[in-house]
Amino acid sequence: MKLRYGEGSIEQRGERWRAKWYGTDGQRHTRTFPSHEAAAAHLLEVSGKKRQRRYTDPSQMTLSQAAEDWLDRGARRWKGGTYATYRQRVDTHIVPAFGRVKVTDLTTHRIQRWVDTLHISPNTVASCMTALSGMLSECVRLGVVETNAAKGVSLPSPPRTERTVWSGDDVRRVLDHVRDRPRLHALYQVALSTGMRPGEIRALRWEDIDFTHASVTVRRTVTKSDGGGYAVREATKSGRQRTIPLLLPCVQALRVWRAQHPQSYVFGTDENALKATTWTTWHQRIIEETGVPSVTLHGMRHGAATQMLERGIHPKIVGDILGHSSIRITMDIYSHTNVDMQRAAMASLADVFGDINVQQHEGEEGVESG
Repeated sequence: MKLRYGEGSIEQRGERWRAKWYGTDGQRHTRTFPSHEAAAAHLLEVSGKKRQRRYTDPSQMTLSQAAEDWLDRGARRWKGGTYATYRQRVDTHIVPAFGRVKVTDLTTHRIQRWVDTLHISPNTVASCMTALSGMLSECVRLGVVETNAAKGVSLPSPPRTERTVWSGDDVRRVLDHVRDRPRLHALYQVALSTGMRPGEIRALRWEDIDFTHASVTVRRTVTKSDGGGYAVREATKSGRQRTIPLLLPCVQALRVWRAQHPQSYVFGTDENALKATTWTTWHQRIIEETGVPSVTLHGMRHGAATQMLERGIHPKIVGDILGHSSIRITMDIYSHTNVDMQRAAMASLADVFGDINVQQHEGEEGVESG
């Protein structure tokens, strides 16, 4: 990349390259890069922003400006749902707190005090900090600051709550209840046996079902769009496709439903995936009519995972079926199930150690009495 006059200069310093340019404040700014190409790309970016009157000297950049810069760049690579979430966190929480603060004045202590006073859920706090840390890391990359002030901030721990899931009897009751309604029967067979995310089930197309090999390939999901609505994305949450084996009753239910519903989306229409509001309405009615515990659509995913783990399926396999990126996620989410599994495993040793303990105890009593 060739620089024009006034765009700055580059000099080599050992194995690194230093970019030098003058800001609108008349001061010279510098930043080092691992390669000549990276330094030149940075100077061209600075020059372009100057021409568009979007450039702000590093020493004067506010967090609001840093946030917009980060969001604009991220919009080109993030999924719509990710951008919408970050946009909401920035507008609702971050900019009101730090919008006018210069990035160079932001400290870890100041961020920690802000986190400590937030009256929102721990998960939302974590999401806000992910956004804030992301934009500050971008500032480090661009040479605005040397360190990310969001690193090292302590976050509140999410409360450990016992998840309500359907038991095996609850699952059978629901499936018996919808057996004569082909769409619902197929829908709940898929949801309750595969543990797929609701958005993935809503986005299923018939081409994703392999009836010959009894499997479903998860290729897409329904997410929030940039405009606040919903869109089908050709990627799952983990960014990877996965293929899940289907149980025979599930395959049979899907066959029956396909004979009545040949449209593109398995549970929607030719043009549109199943709406979340529609499914939620059906779901609440089923809960009322069957008397099973109230769980969310996502709660059925947890129920499927719990059923698998309690039946001794290895957590790695369960995580692969659910689409987790690592076994650690599976173990963290279902730690309560792991404890139950451990108890069951230890209880299976009772026939050995129970007899030994009894014999030993009786022998000790005999010695004392003698």
